[in-house]
Amino acid sequence: MNAKPARVLLDNAIISAAELAEPSMEEKTVIWGDTQQVVEVVGYRKKTTGDASDQGEVDAIVTIGRLIREGAIAAYTYSELGFESFRRATPVRAFYALDGCHIASCLAPIERSKFRQTVNLGEYISKGGKKDRKRNSDLGDFNQIPFFEWLLCLDDNDVQSILIHGSEIGLTEFEVESFRQLDRFKFICGRLRSPENYPDAFHLWTAERNNIACFLTLEKTLRNIADQMGKSKHPAHRLRVSVLRPIALLQLLGVSDLDDVPIMADRCYDFTEGCK
Repeated sequence: MNAKPARVLLDNAIISAAELAEPSMEEKTVIWGDTQQVVEVVGYRKKTTGDASDQGEVDAIVTIGRLIREGAIAAYTYSELGFESFRRATPVRAFYALDGCHIASCLAPIERSKFRQTVNLGEYISKGGKKDRKRNSDLGDFNQIPFFEWLLCLDDNDVQSILIHGSEIGLTEFEVESFRQLDRFKFICGRLRSPENYPDAFHLWTAERNNIACFLTLEKTLRNIADQMGKSKHPAHRLRVSVLRPIALLQLLGVSDLDDVPIMADRCYDFTEGCK
């Protein structure tokens, strides 16, 4: 019998880094009739991090992608990560490490849209942190951080009132249970401390609520905080999800030989290469 696939929630940093290439231009000499001409050729070049350790983690996403395609990893995302993805630049699909991977959607513990609604998509997808508010002093409370701060301010009476009106709000049974477990989200936020980290706390809570074993990220600080929580003597104070970087996940799965990266550094590829 085949082993069950490892259930993994993918951070947006993973999906972004899976775009191994970036647009590039290179001058090439071509023969045109009886003359030689120098022309600019548009193509791709490998993105690099400038740090050997970090580059190794990014290159390991190629192996992660293969394991997803083979069914050894069941990959997930959800609405808040989806909104975050709208902040990225137009994706480059050439040499995409997650090409052909099925990434399923799991449930958000509490859907923000049931409590925060606006026609301004740009405001809705914003993180709402210090950088956003510095760029836009008129930013409202429809974005991520203000919503999470509102959840943290709810006391037992507030939660009970929300549950009483749950059917009018359109809460699912999953969301009702999430409100009953809101203290868990508050606990995780307390360990991550800064409001800037509340979106990550919500991602971790999402993984816990969906019984997803791992949150895959490239972030070092989040991994370190999770490691510290794992050392707690009190079981309730430990995360019920592992926060791992790609190489650590592969090691956990017993994979030591990494797949070759299909794009080499210091070489320009034309538009016919790396596309499937």
